[in-house]
Amino acid sequence: MTTFDKSPIARWAYPVIVGGLCFGSMALHNYLAKRPLYSGIHRHIISGILGAGVGEGLNHYLDYKASRRDTVLIHYMELHPEDFQPEEKTFYKDVLQPWTPIR
Repeated sequence: MTTFDKSPIARWAYPVIVGGLCFGSMALHNYLAKRPLYSGIHRHIISGILGAGVGEGLNHYLDYKASRRDTVLIHYMELHPEDFQPEEKTFYKDVLQPWTPIR
């Protein structure tokens, strides 16, 4: 699964969350320094953009990690097909006990 196969929410979750946290950390820094909340707005914007970039990198790293795991698992399944035989189909008539109502 590539990054573009995901839903829009999953695709943009990490960049938006990390970018928002970085933007908010600049606002928190101003609050703790007893300055106006949005003073030095350029630092807020730059921090948000850098945070979104870090979130995008995290997104790509997690996709890479998942694809590596899937590749290893598929390779193992190809090497050991006897461990991964398709299961027989079971029907309810084979599983359920016969039932007679008692009135």
